[in-house]
Amino acid sequence: MLSKERHQTATGPTLIGRLRKAVNLKSFLLSQDESYKGKPENRDNIFKFLRACEYGLPQNFALVELFVRQSYPQAEYSLFLGSIGSWFQPEILKELDEEGVPIQISQAFYVDGDTKTSLRNRLYEAILDPKTVLTEFEREWLQQAL
Repeated sequence: MLSKERHQTATGPTLIGRLRKAVNLKSFLLSQDESYKGKPENRDNIFKFLRACEYGLPQNFALVELFVRQSYPQAEYSLFLGSIGSWFQPEILKELDEEGVPIQISQAFYVDGDTKTSLRNRLYEAILDPKTVLTEFEREWLQQAL
């Protein structure tokens, strides 16, 4: 097990650590936006990082695990590798995102233990219920996506 200190840089937790600990993707993005001190044209780098989490980083960490296991056979990165591709969120949120349902919306209706079908049904119900927290824009978006 790595110590807490090894997950931090001189300025605080690593970007991956902050993503992993975020309550939801929206809070992570808002936090990054508030703390960003670089050039405005480089703000998009956070999205490059998220794309890397989906594709490049899991492959790179799998390769690192392969080398680490040669010296330390007990090394186990599977939980990390399985979570980083979905931004440390439940996999069904990522699957729905790929089908056109923004994670920020599905996350608001997600309940632990949900299946894709049960979450989809809850989203359908939200579309039909005028008392839900959905904006008209979100309601129309979901109607098209689902």
